[in-house]
Amino acid sequence: MAAQNQGSGQQQPSGPPKYDPAYERVAHGSGGQVIYMNRADAGKTAAIVDAKQNRESITALYGQMARGSLEVPVDSFTSVLYITLSGSQAGSDLKVANPSGMQIDEGQGAQIVRMANTVIVSVDHPEPGLWRADFVPRGVASIVATAKSDLFVATFEFVELRGRPGHEGYMKIEGAPPAHHDVNAEFTCSDNTIRSARVELIGNDTRTLAFENFHLLGNEARDEYVGKLRVPGEPFRVVIRGLDVNGAPYQRTYAPLFTPQ
Repeated sequence: MAAQNQGSGQQQPSGPPKYDPAYERVAHGSGGQVIYMNRADAGKTAAIVDAKQNRESITALYGQMARGSLEVPVDSFTSVLYITLSGSQAGSDLKVANPSGMQIDEGQGAQIVRMANTVIVSVDHPEPGLWRADFVPRGVASIVATAKSDLFVATFEFVELRGRPGHEGYMKIEGAPPAHHDVNAEFTCSDNTIRSARVELIGNDTRTLAFENFHLLGNEARDEYVGKLRVPGEPFRVVIRGLDVNGAPYQRTYAPLFTPQ
């Protein structure tokens, strides 16, 4: 978080909150979000904590962005949807529409918290389907969608087969995955919640660099998926998307940024 200093008894110069740009780099690399705040916003911090604490990451955009729209798949296990827009300059705006295209306003099952630099929209028991977030960012900004949901991705690892014949198993590789090589990968998720899984490797600008449809590991497992991916030659993040067991779309972004060797 970043706070603008406001002394008592003296008028402080106006302007964006002061912060160390390193916070943006760390947040982007870890899948987090810098929340820009003024001291006048201190009473609204509970909404920020609620949107971030132990929530499943759906999707995110970072950087110097223009006005745009973000598609947000909402699965049937989600009990609360959170969308947070925050910018280094005041005046960012956010509007959220349900799968039918209707804009969600305060009191229609939604809570909207507005601050000088940040807008948080939370929706209780959202309708499963493709939601849309229309945003107008100011300055260096980020928009992040998270969910309170029983559908989650627990781990994602690049792996290799090890062990003696007849007793092989997938084990995590040592170090970073090698660029421009096909490497096996495995992820674990909540049991019996997803029907299909497409794994995508995306760049900093959300371009899809590689993708593959993963399959269940063995006949009995319902929470372990494996596949093979071509590792790109630039830093990337992992996005897993598909249909849940009830036929609703889901998407999970595995937070850490991978840097290939």
